[in-house]
Amino acid sequence: MNHDEFCSLPTALALDVMWRAFGLEERLRDYPAPKVPQPPKYDYKIWRKGGYQWASETDLNGLNYWLRKAQESAANTASQYAAKDAKKADSLQRWVAWRTSAPRFRRSSTSCAKRGRPAAAATWI
Repeated sequence: MNHDEFCSLPTALALDVMWRAFGLEERLRDYPAPKVPQPPKYDYKIWRKGGYQWASETDLNGLNYWLRKAQESAANTASQYAAKDAKKADSLQRWVAWRTSAPRFRRSSTSCAKRGRPAAAATWI
């Protein structure tokens, strides 16, 4: 097989060729399979000045920003909002894990249909 033939293969077939060519079955036998995070069950409102934004519509950088802010506030145990911010950080952590594993995958639901979006289970951005 030459370079052009390999590059013209669909991704799954190209991975199969590489799997067999490099003998990965023996090398990866004892390596545990990573867990792929499931999409969050519910969308999450991120409250901010002037209203809110949905976590499902926020990119990874935005989610990391709001997660950092929630973690910083939760770390301040003297604050009256520390427990609330810890729950917020937990919810945002799930969204960050999902967005890291599927950066272009947009979650949509019936709440999206109310906002004028299609009610498909999930769509690519």
